[in-house]
Amino acid sequence: MDDSYRWFSDYWRIVQLPAGSTSYIVGAWQDVTEDKKIRQEGELRLQQMIQTHKLTALGEVVAGVAHEINNPVSFIAYNVPILEQIWNTVETILARSASHHSDWEKRGLSYEEVCSNMREIIQAFKIGANRISRVITSLKEFSRSDETAQKKMVSVPDVIAGALVIVGAQIRRNVSRIDQTIAKKIPPIHGHFQKIEQVIANLLINAHQAIPQGQKGVISIRCRYIDRLKSVVVDIEDNGKGIDRKTMEHIFDPFFTTRRELDGTGLGLSISYGLIKEHQGTISVLSRPGKGSRFSIYLPVEGNANLSLYPSILCIDHNVKYLKELKANFLDAVIWRSESNDKVGDILAFLEENPEVDMIVSEARLKGFSVWDLMDKIKTKYPLLPVIIYSADRRALKAPSQIRTLPDCTLQKPFTIDKLQKVIHEIGRQQL
Repeated sequence: MDDSYRWFSDYWRIVQLPAGSTSYIVGAWQDVTEDKKIRQEGELRLQQMIQTHKLTALGEVVAGVAHEINNPVSFIAYNVPILEQIWNTVETILARSASHHSDWEKRGLSYEEVCSNMREIIQAFKIGANRISRVITSLKEFSRSDETAQKKMVSVPDVIAGALVIVGAQIRRNVSRIDQTIAKKIPPIHGHFQKIEQVIANLLINAHQAIPQGQKGVISIRCRYIDRLKSVVVDIEDNGKGIDRKTMEHIFDPFFTTRRELDGTGLGLSISYGLIKEHQGTISVLSRPGKGSRFSIYLPVEGNANLSLYPSILCIDHNVKYLKELKANFLDAVIWRSESNDKVGDILAFLEENPEVDMIVSEARLKGFSVWDLMDKIKTKYPLLPVIIYSADRRALKAPSQIRTLPDCTLQKPFTIDKLQKVIHEIGRQQL
């Protein structure tokens, strides 16, 4: 409930006096805000209990269905090798027959084609049975309650693979491409495989649902280890409709959903946030309406690590005095003094190691490299990261013809800090 207003109950009655006397009204006001809060909290807890029971029942149903499917699949998987052995014997007999009877072709049969097709069919049986077995195993693990299970060493890339087995077929229906960039030598974390898998599966489904029908949707999955944070970071990014600023403020609230008419419960993100918090991690969201969203999961390798992250603005300029002014007015500013030996790759490497940076504010005329080249590469690798370019020279704010993308905003100096703050507020910040 919003604390900016109060709830009151009023009571009024007219006091009738004898004829000739003046009647009057008696009234009373009572502040019932706390009562209202208690009722709303009670309703929320009741809904949470109902949804929890539904989820528990759903888990039992999923486990039961997986068990029922497992029996016929096991029968298929057991008999495919037998079928393959029989075919190997039959193929030898057919080979002899084909060598002695040259009229196979006349009968519309090709010995080579028959053998090739049969081998492909048997191989397809094998692949299909193995895939179904993997899905069944994942569903059983996914639905298993492990509240009492001990934390173990978990490979996050394996978790991502498991989540894709569960929801991959569903999200590929209206997604043109799923890109995966998994770094090498990612250390394991101490946690619960199924809980992290549940979070990643939920974020993948959300990304799929954010892409409008008919659009060439792309979902990107990145997994890497950031030594500075001692954490494994998983990014799930889509090029869907994005999230507006008002919605962003509530996306982790229990029962908040923009898909109520489609039977959305509003529990997915709140549960996901809680599960990652159990691992001493956090989830951040960077979104641009009309351009897409990026959800980032931070999982400390050491379970007892205290992961404190705050959104940051990277300010780039060669003017030290102005950088200090920006730092004084934006407490979350990270300043970068432009030097003649700087390279675009230096900035990109910094962004890779500092994923909490959610905005670039840069002078147009830099030493060492072109700000337009920098922006082009940033927008290619981080399409949702806003870039603001400023300069006292109006001509410097005009993008060269070869630049494929434009900055989110250009500002001509002099401008006030209030103006810059307004622009940053309108563009929107990362929720972390």
